Amino acid sequence: MQILVLGAKEYAAIYKLNLETFLGLNVILKKNIDESPTDVLASSLIISPSPKEDELGSTLNKFMSSQDLDTPIIYIGEGKFERDKSYNLKSWSNVKVLVHTASKALNVKIVDQKEKYSSGIKNIDLDILKGLKNCPISLFMRVEGRGSQFEFVKLYDKEQIYNPDIVSSLEKKGVSEIYIKAPDYIPLINFITESFIKSLNTDSLTLIEKLELSDNASNFIRDIVLSFGVTEEVLKLSDAVAKNFITFCRNTPSLKKMFQILSNPSNVTLSSRAQFISTMGIQYLIKENKWNNENFFIKFAYAAYLHDLLIPNTKHHFIDSDEKLEASHLSGKEEKLILQHANLMSDYVNTSGMFPSEVSTIIKQHHGSKNGIGFDYANPEGIHPFSQIFIVIESLCNLTFSQKNNAELLPEKLFEQIKKDLIHQKYQEIIDRFLQIIKRA
Repeated sequence: MQILVLGAKEYAAIYKLNLETFLGLNVILKKNIDESPTDVLASSLIISPSPKEDELGSTLNKFMSSQDLDTPIIYIGEGKFERDKSYNLKSWSNVKVLVHTASKALNVKIVDQKEKYSSGIKNIDLDILKGLKNCPISLFMRVEGRGSQFEFVKLYDKEQIYNPDIVSSLEKKGVSEIYIKAPDYIPLINFITESFIKSLNTDSLTLIEKLELSDNASNFIRDIVLSFGVTEEVLKLSDAVAKNFITFCRNTPSLKKMFQILSNPSNVTLSSRAQFISTMGIQYLIKENKWNNENFFIKFAYAAYLHDLLIPNTKHHFIDSDEKLEASHLSGKEEKLILQHANLMSDYVNTSGMFPSEVSTIIKQHHGSKNGIGFDYANPEGIHPFSQIFIVIESLCNLTFSQKNNAELLPEKLFEQIKKDLIHQKYQEIIDRFLQIIKRA
């Protein structure tokens, strides 16, 4: 069976990912019917904008009538639908409801993702094991066997004493992924979740050690999200990391002092950037009476930690404009991920229903685009106020971490540089407020 998705625009990629993952069916994405009318004929289900909201829906209806087709259609948007086998969803954004509706329309059972790992072998990124002192499962490496076959050689037996140096040893050999028995994947997720949270809640660790743990957790979280979506484990880990960010902020009341500590990390990583963005942002919120509240702090910290999670290459986190994207000479796949990462991560968070509602909005709009696609800093009207603050801080973060000698940087001078790029009055006001906070520190 095949599902045809028409005119989904920024939702196309997330629809394809979720429908293929949870229904196990092939999904075809098309902008209009003219691209390939044969796909309409070959599809068992069609997802389309409603005729009332988009001419594409009307065109589809006329084509279906002309071909005397009774293929089920899920219309998205307002309208009344008299044809048989039609379903209506009011919004494009509720991906979970879409999957369940498609399951009902096709009478297809939703795949239990955990059943997928009931047998066989699964590959995992080596980074996931970083920071673990113990390992509850056996580990394997894939090697070439006879002919075109592969064989799996046991690297570590769970009955033995685990040596954490196995990870660095494999890294030196250029190994980036290893293999485990698929049924061991869920137990490994649970074990790593508990281990990271316990470590992150240990007061004896330094800021650097906690950032290293947060980075290890981010590699693990990315793997969970891409395998299962946002789960309870993702929420628990994100919560532990975010609360560490907030604690650091409370213990370092001076914004200028905080900048000096955070602006010169030994290694620029997802977590060092997230720490910088979240704590600078929380310092700003503390100085605004209407936002000086723990509930606002945790939302900002969640967004800071998760916003670039889907981008595995930290160097690509610095791409925050069309000009930088063009100069990066990325592959088509990498470029697409950069342009869509805000929307994709926002949808993962929103679909889970586990995070405060505003977190997904902050993530979606953290590059100034209302739909989470691309970059748009020209007019922040309609952009969440925390996303506006986020944009200013991430600009500061990117500028700070791209300097050669961070130890001598002055945030006042960097903010003046940012003023030349973020020229809209709202951004100027946020920058001026930051400069006031620094001056009073």
